[in-house]
Amino acid sequence: MTGLLNRRGFLIRASQLLSAARSSTGWIGILLLDVDHFKRINDEYGHLAGDGVLLSAAAAIREHAPVGSEVCRYGGEEFLLFHVVRDQEELWRCAERLRAAVAATAPVTVSVGGVCAPLMSSRNGSAHSTDDVIGNLLGRADECVYRAKESGRDTTVIDTIDPIVWNDGTLSSHAAEDPPASPPSASLYEVFYQRPADLVEMETRPGRS
Repeated sequence: MTGLLNRRGFLIRASQLLSAARSSTGWIGILLLDVDHFKRINDEYGHLAGDGVLLSAAAAIREHAPVGSEVCRYGGEEFLLFHVVRDQEELWRCAERLRAAVAATAPVTVSVGGVCAPLMSSRNGSAHSTDDVIGNLLGRADECVYRAKESGRDTTVIDTIDPIVWNDGTLSSHAAEDPPASPPSASLYEVFYQRPADLVEMETRPGRS
Protein backbone atom coordinates (compact mmCIF):
# COMPACT_ATOMS: atom_id res chain seq x y z
CA MET A 1 0.00 0.00 0.00
CA THR A 2 2.69 2.53 0.97
CA GLY A 3 5.12 1.48 -1.77
CA LEU A 4 7.81 0.74 0.81
CA LEU A 5 9.75 -2.46 1.27
CA ASN A 6 8.00 -4.84 3.66
CA ARG A 7 9.41 -6.65 6.70
CA ARG A 8 10.26 -9.80 4.74
CA GLY A 9 12.02 -7.77 2.09
CA PHE A 10 14.13 -6.02 4.69
CA LEU A 11 15.12 -9.28 6.37
CA ILE A 12 16.06 -10.80 3.02
CA ARG A 13 18.47 -7.92 2.40
CA ALA A 14 19.90 -7.89 5.92
CA SER A 15 23.29 -9.39 5.02
CA GLN A 16 23.82 -6.85 2.24
CA LEU A 17 22.89 -3.98 4.53
CA LEU A 18 25.26 -5.12 7.28
CA SER A 19 28.06 -5.61 4.78
CA ALA A 20 27.53 -2.12 3.38
CA ALA A 21 27.62 -0.63 6.88
CA ARG A 22 30.78 -2.50 7.84
CA SER A 23 32.60 -1.28 4.74
CA SER A 24 31.51 2.32 5.32
CA THR A 25 31.53 3.91 8.80
CA GLY A 26 31.50 0.64 10.72
CA TRP A 27 28.43 1.77 12.69
CA ILE A 28 24.85 0.65 12.18
CA GLY A 29 21.65 2.30 13.31
CA ILE A 30 18.04 1.15 13.30
CA LEU A 31 14.98 3.29 13.97
CA LEU A 32 11.44 2.08 14.61
CA LEU A 33 8.75 4.71 14.12
CA ASP A 34 5.37 3.81 15.58
CA VAL A 35 2.26 5.88 14.73
CA ASP A 36 0.67 7.21 17.91
CA HIS A 37 -2.97 6.38 18.73
CA PHE A 38 -3.40 4.44 15.50
CA LYS A 39 -5.98 2.04 16.94
CA ARG A 40 -8.10 5.00 18.02
CA ILE A 41 -7.99 6.41 14.50
CA ASN A 42 -9.16 3.11 13.01
CA ASP A 43 -11.87 2.70 15.62
CA GLU A 44 -13.24 6.25 15.40
CA TYR A 45 -12.80 7.07 11.72
CA GLY A 46 -12.53 3.70 9.98
CA HIS A 47 -9.85 1.79 8.15
CA LEU A 48 -9.84 4.07 5.12
CA ALA A 49 -8.83 6.94 7.37
CA GLY A 50 -6.20 4.67 8.92
CA ASP A 51 -4.83 3.83 5.49
CA GLY A 52 -4.65 7.54 4.67
CA VAL A 53 -2.67 8.18 7.84
CA LEU A 54 -0.20 5.43 6.97
CA LEU A 55 0.25 6.81 3.45
CA SER A 56 0.90 10.32 4.79
CA ALA A 57 3.37 9.09 7.39
CA ALA A 58 5.16 6.86 4.89
CA ALA A 59 5.50 9.74 2.41
CA ALA A 60 6.99 12.02 5.07
CA ILE A 61 9.45 9.38 6.26
CA ARG A 62 10.52 8.48 2.73
CA GLU A 63 11.00 12.12 1.74
CA HIS A 64 13.15 12.98 4.75
CA ALA A 65 15.09 9.72 5.13
CA PRO A 66 18.85 10.10 4.61
CA VAL A 67 20.23 9.17 1.22
CA GLY A 68 21.49 5.60 1.35
CA SER A 69 19.19 4.54 4.17
CA GLU A 70 16.65 1.75 3.82
CA VAL A 71 13.05 2.39 4.83
CA CYS A 72 10.38 -0.28 5.16
CA ARG A 73 6.95 -0.75 6.63
CA TYR A 74 7.80 -3.17 9.39
CA GLY A 75 4.22 -4.08 10.17
CA GLY A 76 0.90 -2.52 11.07
CA GLU A 77 1.53 1.11 11.97
CA GLU A 78 5.29 0.71 12.41
CA PHE A 79 8.05 1.80 10.05
CA LEU A 80 11.72 0.82 10.14
CA LEU A 81 14.77 2.71 8.95
CA PHE A 82 18.23 1.15 8.62
CA HIS A 83 20.98 3.75 8.42
CA VAL A 84 24.77 3.77 8.31
CA VAL A 85 25.81 6.22 11.04
CA ARG A 86 28.91 7.53 12.76
CA ASP A 87 27.53 7.75 16.29
CA GLN A 88 24.42 8.09 18.43
CA GLU A 89 24.17 11.82 17.79
CA GLU A 90 23.82 11.29 14.04
CA LEU A 91 21.07 8.71 14.55
CA TRP A 92 19.31 11.04 16.99
CA ARG A 93 19.33 13.90 14.48
CA CYS A 94 17.92 11.57 11.82
CA ALA A 95 15.17 10.37 14.16
CA GLU A 96 14.20 13.90 15.18
CA ARG A 97 14.07 15.03 11.56
CA LEU A 98 11.73 12.18 10.69
CA ARG A 99 9.57 12.69 13.77
CA ALA A 100 9.19 16.40 13.02
CA ALA A 101 8.45 15.72 9.34
CA VAL A 102 5.59 13.36 10.19
CA ALA A 103 4.14 15.80 12.72
CA ALA A 104 4.34 18.64 10.19
CA THR A 105 2.84 16.88 7.17
CA ALA A 106 0.68 14.01 8.45
CA PRO A 107 -2.39 14.17 10.74
CA VAL A 108 -0.57 12.06 13.35
CA THR A 109 2.63 11.88 15.36
CA VAL A 110 5.11 9.04 15.78
CA SER A 111 7.09 7.70 18.72
CA VAL A 112 10.62 6.79 17.68
CA GLY A 113 12.92 4.22 19.22
CA GLY A 114 16.41 3.56 17.92
CA VAL A 115 19.64 1.77 18.60
CA CYS A 116 23.13 2.06 17.17
CA ALA A 117 26.34 0.12 17.60
CA PRO A 118 29.80 -0.35 16.13
CA LEU A 119 29.86 -3.36 13.81
CA MET A 120 32.83 -5.72 13.51
CA SER A 121 33.08 -8.89 11.49
CA SER A 122 34.63 -12.22 12.41
CA ARG A 123 34.16 -15.87 11.62
CA ASN A 124 35.07 -17.34 14.96
CA GLY A 125 32.65 -19.14 17.22
CA SER A 126 31.69 -16.08 19.27
CA ALA A 127 30.46 -14.07 16.28
CA HIS A 128 26.72 -13.63 15.86
CA SER A 129 24.69 -14.73 12.86
CA THR A 130 22.92 -12.23 10.64
CA ASP A 131 19.54 -13.14 12.13
CA ASP A 132 20.87 -12.74 15.66
CA VAL A 133 22.38 -9.33 14.90
CA ILE A 134 19.18 -8.01 13.33
CA GLY A 135 17.01 -9.59 16.03
CA ASN A 136 19.09 -8.01 18.80
CA LEU A 137 18.97 -4.56 17.19
CA LEU A 138 15.23 -4.74 16.58
CA GLY A 139 14.56 -5.95 20.11
CA ARG A 140 16.49 -3.07 21.63
CA ALA A 141 14.87 -0.54 19.29
CA ASP A 142 11.46 -1.94 20.23
CA GLU A 143 12.21 -1.37 23.91
CA CYS A 144 13.10 2.25 23.09
CA VAL A 145 9.74 2.71 21.33
CA TYR A 146 7.94 1.60 24.48
CA ARG A 147 9.97 4.07 26.52
CA ALA A 148 9.06 6.82 24.06
CA LYS A 149 5.38 5.91 24.42
CA GLU A 150 5.67 5.96 28.19
CA SER A 151 7.29 9.41 28.00
CA GLY A 152 4.19 10.86 26.41
CA ARG A 153 4.51 9.87 22.72
CA ASP A 154 5.76 12.08 19.87
CA THR A 155 9.26 11.75 21.23
CA THR A 156 12.53 9.94 20.50
CA VAL A 157 14.56 7.50 22.59
CA ILE A 158 17.95 6.33 21.27
CA ASP A 159 20.40 3.88 22.87
CA THR A 160 23.96 2.93 22.01
CA ILE A 161 24.90 -0.68 22.68
CA ASP A 162 28.20 -2.54 22.86
CA PRO A 163 30.03 -3.39 19.65
CA ILE A 164 28.42 -6.21 17.69
CA VAL A 165 30.60 -8.99 16.31
CA TRP A 166 28.95 -10.30 13.17
CA ASN A 167 29.78 -13.53 11.38
CA ASP A 168 29.79 -12.15 7.85
CA GLY A 169 29.83 -15.67 6.48
CA THR A 170 26.21 -16.22 7.56
CA LEU A 171 23.13 -15.19 5.62
CA SER A 172 19.67 -14.44 6.91
CA SER A 173 17.38 -17.46 7.18
CA HIS A 174 15.43 -15.73 4.39
CA ALA A 175 18.45 -15.87 2.08
CA ALA A 176 16.92 -18.57 -0.12
CA GLU A 177 14.46 -15.92 -1.25
CA ASP A 178 17.16 -13.33 -1.81
CA PRO A 179 17.27 -11.56 -5.18
CA PRO A 180 20.61 -11.55 -7.02
CA ALA A 181 23.21 -9.75 -4.96
CA SER A 182 24.56 -6.41 -6.04
CA PRO A 183 28.13 -6.50 -7.37
CA PRO A 184 30.83 -5.82 -4.78
CA SER A 185 31.63 -2.47 -6.40
CA ALA A 186 28.09 -1.16 -5.89
CA SER A 187 27.78 2.05 -3.89
CA LEU A 188 25.82 2.19 -0.65
CA TYR A 189 23.05 3.99 -2.49
CA GLU A 190 22.86 1.30 -5.17
CA VAL A 191 22.91 -1.54 -2.65
CA PHE A 192 20.19 0.01 -0.51
CA TYR A 193 17.88 1.08 -3.33
CA GLN A 194 17.76 -1.99 -5.55
CA ARG A 195 14.37 -3.29 -4.42
CA PRO A 196 12.54 -6.11 -6.24
CA ALA A 197 8.92 -5.21 -6.92
CA ASP A 198 7.56 -8.34 -5.25
CA LEU A 199 9.03 -7.26 -1.91
CA VAL A 200 6.99 -4.07 -1.65
CA GLU A 201 5.21 -4.02 1.70
CA MET A 202 2.27 -6.35 2.03
CA GLU A 203 2.62 -7.78 5.53
CA THR A 204 1.25 -6.40 8.77
CA ARG A 205 1.74 -7.27 12.41
CA PRO A 206 -0.06 -6.15 15.57
CA GLY A 207 1.26 -2.84 16.83
CA ARG A 208 1.01 -0.38 19.67
CA SER A 209 -1.07 2.75 19.95
